[in-house]
Amino acid sequence: MKPGKAEIECLDDEQTRTMLKAASESRSPVMYPLVVLAVTSAMRRGEIAGLQWKDVDLDSGFLRVRSTLEDTKEHGLVLKDPKTETSKRKVHLPALTVAALQAHKAEQNALRLRLGFGNGGDRYVFETFQDDKFGPMKPRTITKAFGAFIAGVDVPRITLHGLRHTAATSAIRAGENIVAVSKRLGHAQVSITLDI
Repeated sequence: MKPGKAEIECLDDEQTRTMLKAASESRSPVMYPLVVLAVTSAMRRGEIAGLQWKDVDLDSGFLRVRSTLEDTKEHGLVLKDPKTETSKRKVHLPALTVAALQAHKAEQNALRLRLGFGNGGDRYVFETFQDDKFGPMKPRTITKAFGAFIAGVDVPRITLHGLRHTAATSAIRAGENIVAVSKRLGHAQVSITLDI
């Protein structure tokens, strides 16, 4: 880690299991799929907020990071290209994540049908319903919801971005190749992964 940089908190495997159990018991219908996705995919907050179902292949167990959602002062929510070219990537999903996303999509579809909306179009994986329409969850809303959730869990007070580091650290501890971990993170160089 570079001098002067604050250390980012990571959870160990037991703490991660504790967090996932708490998320599965959360009253929020999005908390469990959100936390599972974040801690297994190592995606950035904006990438999670900008993820659309058209970029998720649950049958084959992967997703493609093609965009990021940013909340700007001038234009509001803007869907744009990821941080770097290497940030555009294919992320393989473990069975746990696939199952969580399948259940989440089924609940989302049922809600849309109850409210008289179809299931077509460019839909976001994490949506909100406001002013009689569906739209993506704002990145800061995701951060705020996760912060409120994690404050009630008996683990260190980790940030949403800390889940990205937890995913990478867990993969390295499990013996995954550093090049593969770096690609999953969307880093331009392996040295960036090692430095962080």
